[in-house]
Amino acid sequence: MSVELYDTIEKATIIPYLELDNVTLEVDIPLPSQGINVRAATRIIWYDWRAPSSARLGLLFEHMGAEDRTKWEEFVRELGEN
Repeated sequence: MSVELYDTIEKATIIPYLELDNVTLEVDIPLPSQGINVRAATRIIWYDWRAPSSARLGLLFEHMGAEDRTKWEEFVRELGEN
């Protein structure tokens, strides 16, 4: 999964933290077609700095609860059908 991150805190204090090894992020992913969010534990596997206060991140899902995984799989299937 790829996301774009903007650091809105003055002096971009969060983004440099993401360069550390083994950073795990808990993310809430909105599923617009279902009107819900799913939560996942992810690990950063690549990043691309856009500006001092923004970056694109490649995230690897490491853990997702069973109910959220089912909702995520349904969402991905719907994308494939459209």
